[in-house]
Amino acid sequence: MIVMGLDMQVLRGFSAIDAWRRYLADPLLESERLFRTYGPLVQIGPFVSDRERPAFHAVGPELARQVLGNPEGFRAGGLLIKGPPGSALNRLRKSYFSANGAEHAHYRNAFKPFFRKEAVRRSFAAITSIAETEISSWPRRTPLDVVPLAERLTQQFAIRTFFGDRDDTVALQTAREVSALGRLGALSWRNATAMPLPGSTYKRMLEQANATEAALMRWAQSRHGCPAHQDILAAMVNGKNETGGEPCPMQRLGYVWNMFGAAYDLSLIHISEPTRRNQSSRMPSSA
Repeated sequence: MIVMGLDMQVLRGFSAIDAWRRYLADPLLESERLFRTYGPLVQIGPFVSDRERPAFHAVGPELARQVLGNPEGFRAGGLLIKGPPGSALNRLRKSYFSANGAEHAHYRNAFKPFFRKEAVRRSFAAITSIAETEISSWPRRTPLDVVPLAERLTQQFAIRTFFGDRDDTVALQTAREVSALGRLGALSWRNATAMPLPGSTYKRMLEQANATEAALMRWAQSRHGCPAHQDILAAMVNGKNETGGEPCPMQRLGYVWNMFGAAYDLSLIHISEPTRRNQSSRMPSSA
């Protein structure tokens, strides 16, 4: 139990196996289903024997604060599947979401100012301006695929409001590479064998990690010598590590990748907030 007084649903046997199957096929869709069906805290497993180690699915700001704010109690292992020794995929895994102890605490404090509520609220006006400019350039009176346009819009929100970037060529190319790696990482069920077979998702993921790392390196070079408080990228490139020394250049790239993902997610929340409010206003009140 993580939160006292909060009911935790427990899935065992076939229900636990089915939840894992769904999660490996589509983590985001299954996360939504688990939350909608069972609530914010779900134990998945054991499958057969009580000696098996279960997994826990926790959703919500209070649970997030307790888990992410306690790196000693909750150990991180990284977001992506492991790559071969010395691979770009392995280097990008060494980042905020694989850090523990003093390293995690140091970078949590370093990045906290950029994600405080006040800082996020200050970005609303910029987001409105970016949205108006981007959407005005969309084709009119013709069928179109809105997904890539919406993805570009969200990438613009992230790089301009949280990274303060105006060099669209370098920043947007980096955003595209980061997004492509994230999409391949989400196809985790195809990566289960972790064998770089020709045409396999895992092979494509290794190749995409190389392209993503190279793009992150080019983007990071644009911040050398800038004040660390300027933006998230400058903080990573010019800041110190947990021992007061210079971070490993490759370590910086993993953190930049993670922070872009966090900024991207916040931008998605900004976009969806009016929709959620409208939906809530249409829901009938309970007696």
